[in-house]
This record gives sequence, C-alpha cells and structure tokens, in this order.
Amino acid sequence: MKISKMMRGTLRSTFFTSQVEIDWGTGDDGQDVDTSAIVVEEGGVAGGVARDSEALSLLDNRRTRTLILDELEELRCFLEQRLVEAAAAEDGAVGFSAVAAETGELDAAGLRQFSARTAALMGRLNAGRIHHLQLIRSSPKYVDRLVDSLRQKLALEGRMKAANDTLADRKDKAISEQVGAGVQKPSL
Repeated sequence: MKISKMMRGTLRSTFFTSQVEIDWGTGDDGQDVDTSAIVVEEGGVAGGVARDSEALSLLDNRRTRTLILDELEELRCFLEQRLVEAAAAEDGAVGFSAVAAETGELDAAGLRQFSARTAALMGRLNAGRIHHLQLIRSSPKYVDRLVDSLRQKLALEGRMKAANDTLADRKDKAISEQVGAGVQKPSL
C-alpha cells in the first residue's frame, strides 16, 4: 500500500519505553510501506460511554441542531423557488405540469404542502419554549440570571404581602374608629 506524497516526513512515537521512528518515505522511490501493524480504531461511542457533546441528542448538540435548522431553511427556500417556477409555468412560460408529471415531480399544490410542513417544523424547533430550554441547558450564566430574577420576584411578593397586610390592618382600624365614633359604615 502506497502512502500519498502529502504524508512525507518522519513521525516519532513513543511506545512503552523505546523510541520508534516511522519513515513514511517520499513516495517517489516506488517502495511500499508495511501497514500491517497499523490498527484503525473506531471513533465515536463504539464500545464505550458517550461523554460531553457525544452524549447529547441531535437537537441538544448545538452544532447538529444548527446544521439541521440550516438544512431545513435551505429546503424551504428550495421549495419556495420551485413554487415560483411552478407559478411561472402555469402562466404559460413552460409546461411545468407536463414536465412534473413525466419526471414524477410534485405539482404546485404538493410543493406548497411540503413548504408549509417544513416551515411548521422549523417553527416548532425555534419555538420560544424550546429556545428557552436550550439556553438553560447550555448557558450557566443564563440560569444565574433566571435565578436572580426569581429571587427578585419572591422578594417583591413578600413586600406586596406585607403591604396588603398593612392596608388590611389600617382598614380594620379605620372601621373600628368609625364604629366607636358612632358614624355609620358606608356601604360599598
């Protein structure tokens, strides 16, 4: 097996305690390199436990999620372009319906349906709740801001309850003073 010219040079590795020099050769002398001792290991999670970004599902991993959303947007734009072409064909520019029937392609109604489904799927993936959950999962700073906001709301709730209790006490005190002074209580 020949090694490409891009792999010229010398690679030094340490196995156990000895130094082994691998000469990849220049590729010009016609000699083959013995690759019988090279073992190709599988990547990913084969035979092990997934860790870090490998452990996330497709939509939880930021890179794959972005890739999926980009591909869906590209599909939606393609379908919209095909719809424009179909509309032009219906206006008499080219026999789009005849070509679509012959090649097994979708007509304008089918394209519109697929475009709507694609847009709906993108809408669901980009929904506010999903985006919020993704931010919670991926950003500790976002979680800290949410915690601070909740603490502020709890403190505000406590102040509002105390203000309500104070107002109720004042109301009761005013009513008792009116009764004690002989003034009738106004009806509400």
